[in-house]
This record gives sequence, structure tokens and C-alpha cells, in this order.
Amino acid sequence: MPDSIRSNVKPGFQDFVAGDEILVPRSGAQAVFSSLPAAFNDTIICISKRNSTRIPKQTIRQYLKAVTRYLNSNAAYYFLSLAAPSVMNDRPRLRLDDLRGLPICINGPNDPRVRMILNSSENQLDDTIYKLLGVTGAYAKAVEEFRHFRSKFRNANVPSEAIKPIEVREADEYAKMLLSRLSLSPSHLGKIKKQYIRSRELSIGALGINFVGNRTSSKASVTTALAAYEDRSANAFSENLFLWRGEEGEDIVIIKPLDHQYWTLAKAFSDGEVVFAALLDPVQTS
Repeated sequence: MPDSIRSNVKPGFQDFVAGDEILVPRSGAQAVFSSLPAAFNDTIICISKRNSTRIPKQTIRQYLKAVTRYLNSNAAYYFLSLAAPSVMNDRPRLRLDDLRGLPICINGPNDPRVRMILNSSENQLDDTIYKLLGVTGAYAKAVEEFRHFRSKFRNANVPSEAIKPIEVREADEYAKMLLSRLSLSPSHLGKIKKQYIRSRELSIGALGINFVGNRTSSKASVTTALAAYEDRSANAFSENLFLWRGEEGEDIVIIKPLDHQYWTLAKAFSDGEVVFAALLDPVQTS
């Protein structure tokens, strides 16, 4: 930016054009760190760090570089999709408040984790961010799947993979992730019985889970759940999920549209919250 233009910037905004700032496109494109004064318009969110505590300039610069790498990580994209619905649109329009909703993985320029992020190679970066945010194991696997799967929906495209009917194997993987989300002990997991039934006529899949393990979730339970689902008709689903619980609390039946996009690992992770709430509720949910 020419000095002749920068000299006309109002005092309250001079920090934003003095160099050492993060430029975040509202379109969701990659964030960029600029050490030089930069001009920008309202298609860019500018983030800078005011040095009111006399922190060395190089320390602040390294901190902003680390934040930039975090904003470009898969983890940041995932959490933005939860906090900012526009990220999921074909033409996203990010706001500063959307970025404020991201979980914090470094607490200021003097945080030693800044160096961890900067020292990570491109191939290591996501693993480093996941570790700093406590995203491990099944959670990290679900985040990675979400990122990969979501990329196929660009430009209003609905990939054939999303709408194909799921197979029994995929329902089993969904169930494993769901149960892992519930943080059940290995001994408890060994007792759980599962049964999956596909109904092409209704275009739904029904997953029955028996938490006691003294019997396989019977067809009678799944049949009863399907009848409850049909009784509710168009009002059956909430967030593409219908949950039925047996009177004794041993059986839970999850009914979802048959399309693969509703049975992903990421969906299992989010559905876990609904199932967990049902397990805590002593009242039947049918």
C-alpha cells in the first residue's frame, strides 16, 4: 500500500494496514498472512494483534502465522461448518463472529504451542491441530471423513455416493462409531447386540441396538419402531433421525433415510448426543 494512501487511514484503523495481519477471504478460501501493509475491501476479514504489552514484533508475527495455519486446517473447516452454516453453501460468506466461534488451540503470542504449529510440516499439521484440540481416535476419523465427503458437494453437485443405499457393512461401521461416541467400556461394548434392517419400500434403514446383550435386538422391536415411525408420517424425522426406545430401556432403534450421506461416521458422531440423551431419559421416546 502506498504511503500516500496509508497516511489517510483513520487512526483507529491504522493497525489493520500496518503489516503483520491475517487476511481471511469471506468466500472461505485459504487465509493468508501478510507481513507488509495490505489494502483490502469487504470481501476480506482482516485480523491483527495490537501490541499493547510490548511483546517483541517477531513473537507476534510468529503467533499470527500459527493462527493462519490453524485457520487453513481441516479441523478449523470442520468446526466452522458447525458454527457457521454459510460455510456449507456453494458461496459461503464468512463473518468475524464465525471465526470467533472456533475452539482455541493457542492462547496468545507466548504460548509454546505456537512453535508446535509452526514446526509441523504440511502432512503433520492436521494431526498437530487435532492433538491440541483434543480431537483423537474416532473423533479425528469422523472429522477427516466429513472433510473428504463434503468436498464432493461443490457447485451444487450431489455425488452418486451420497444417495446410494447403504450396505450392511456401512451400517455396522456407523454403529461402531456411534457406540464409541457414547464412551462405553470395552466390556460393555462386548455385550451389545445389533441388528440392521433395510426397507427399500420406505426408503429407510433401521438399526436396532440391545444394550443388555442377553438377546439380539429382536425383529419385534424393530417392527414396533417402524410402526411408530409410520404413524408419525412426515413429522417422524428430526435432523434426519427418528429414535425409538423400548419400554424396558434395553432396546433403541435408530431409523434414518436409506441414503449413504445419513450414515457416515461424522453423522454417527453427532447422532451420539441424541442417543446419549435418550439413554439418560427414563421416559419412553416412542
